[in-house]
Amino acid sequence: MAKSSGIIVNSFEAIHPRVIQVISDGLCVPNGRTPPVYCWPLIVDGGGCDDNECLSWLDSQPSRSVVFLCFGSRGLFKAEQLKEIATGLENSGYRFLWVVRNPPMEDQAKRILAPSKPELDALLPEGFMDRTKDRGLVVKSWCPKGAVLSHASVGGFVTHCGWSSVQEVVRGGVPMLAWPLFAEQRLNGVVMVEEMKLALVLDGSEDGFVR
Repeated sequence: MAKSSGIIVNSFEAIHPRVIQVISDGLCVPNGRTPPVYCWPLIVDGGGCDDNECLSWLDSQPSRSVVFLCFGSRGLFKAEQLKEIATGLENSGYRFLWVVRNPPMEDQAKRILAPSKPELDALLPEGFMDRTKDRGLVVKSWCPKGAVLSHASVGGFVTHCGWSSVQEVVRGGVPMLAWPLFAEQRLNGVVMVEEMKLALVLDGSEDGFVR
């Protein structure tokens, strides 16, 4: 990398000012040249999904009133954890938009299978959908995350700390609850909570379960 003409980083300069300054000052390549660093966030614009159900629902909600929960394409929870999230949302009294995916399943070779469309009535507590229908929307598997995070009705984001999500929520100016699940998400969570001061962390038990 030190011999390249430049380094393009998938990020905003404002997110990593200290790191970028260290690299630019040449401290990472002693006795050698340091190529320039260019920040170029690879995030999709939020437009193009005006007819989506969740965006239409958000249009009817008050400004900054909705908590958005989305954990990425690989953020899967066991059925017990899904029920605990639902109980917390119901007890909170807040408006919410929640993207739910089926719990992970393994085949005989212990490979994680791609989840099918979730059966919400079977996964969530009995009567949950009816009791929260006036202030909550549960979406199966997918929603236009970038467009949701840019929507004026969204006031908080519960996130797995995937880097694309971090950049989208920083652009949207939405405060976060950090719930990192695996891999680099834990490091991202530390940066978001301790350095960027843009998130609070959700504390779970030793096995990761959050009540």
